[in-house]
Amino acid sequence: NDPWMTTIRLLLASRPTLLSKVMVNLINHQPDMRVAGELADTNGLAGAIREVAADALILTAPAREDEARFCRELLASHPALTIVALSGEGKTACLYRNGQPPLRIANPSGDTVLNSIREALK
Repeated sequence: NDPWMTTIRLLLASRPTLLSKVMVNLINHQPDMRVAGELADTNGLAGAIREVAADALILTAPAREDEARFCRELLASHPALTIVALSGEGKTACLYRNGQPPLRIANPSGDTVLNSIREALK
């Protein structure tokens, strides 16, 4: 392990159990990332972001029409946070950063999601 490497602290929220297990396993094999916390839903999310000092949040988006508003509200309270909102089935994903337009992640596999977070946090 590189002592100069920054570890990206990820918070996972509101995912289907199978998707959660896949993401946790994938993250645990990344030398520069770790799961800082997990929530079964979005209740208490703001407190959890502060408590675990999350750099990024991967969540299953609420209803599609509410996704952008929900993420903008979180970013208003946590401007340094990077958010990846996945659809419930994991077929679509969008990356949100404060003050930037949403970025659609093409073909969101676990690797493309994690690499998108890395790029956003550079």
